[in-house]
Amino acid sequence: MPDMGAVCLVKLVNEGVNIVGVVPPPPNAPTFAQFCELAQYLKLNIIPYTKTLKDADFLAKIKALNADVAIVCSYSKLFPKELLATMPNKFVNVHPSLLPD
Repeated sequence: MPDMGAVCLVKLVNEGVNIVGVVPPPPNAPTFAQFCELAQYLKLNIIPYTKTLKDADFLAKIKALNADVAIVCSYSKLFPKELLATMPNKFVNVHPSLLPD
């Protein structure tokens, strides 16, 4: 569901959630440019990754945000342990279908 991330992001902004950063889809995804344009319009800090979610520079940027929790919308792959370890209060996954543990 390519629009789900945008729908969730706009709702969080409209609800006044303090968003310290957003990670767009991978640069080769068809929705990358559109999502980045939305994040820029909303004046949000964009943290793209160009290699993998295990990239040390990317993980350092995520950790430096000092975020309490990460909200994930409609991401279809498993996160690496290194990324999961960056959030003290874990990740919340919003997805339109049932997912495995």
